[in-house]
Amino acid sequence: MEMALVIPIIFGLLFAAIDFSRAQNVRNTAALAAYEGAREGILPGRTASGIQQVVQANIDTLGIVDAVITVTPTTITPRTSEITVVVTTPMDSNLYAYSKFFAGKTITTTCTLARESELTKQSQDATLTQ
Repeated sequence: MEMALVIPIIFGLLFAAIDFSRAQNVRNTAALAAYEGAREGILPGRTASGIQQVVQANIDTLGIVDAVITVTPTTITPRTSEITVVVTTPMDSNLYAYSKFFAGKTITTTCTLARESELTKQSQDATLTQ
């Protein structure tokens, strides 16, 4: 009798823990992928498509699907001062099973880094010498 009352509670807690663990893994992987993409983008000579490939490679390590990767600006020039990478991940397609906690939710992570370039370095040097 007690077992019939306790087992549903234990399984409910177990499945909730699995759902929240997967959601945390997806969030951490998306955040790391956005950071790695931004790190790639701040280097001279990089392109938005190259950044997206780096982000996608990081996302693929955990098997995240249907993620939307946005790189701003879309055209990177020597005068670009910062790179922003946004990774939006729908939870519906990235959980192990249906979850009432995360149904219809998305995780959005953003990373913005200042860009390294010869123009940036020259302007910093000029500021220091004035």
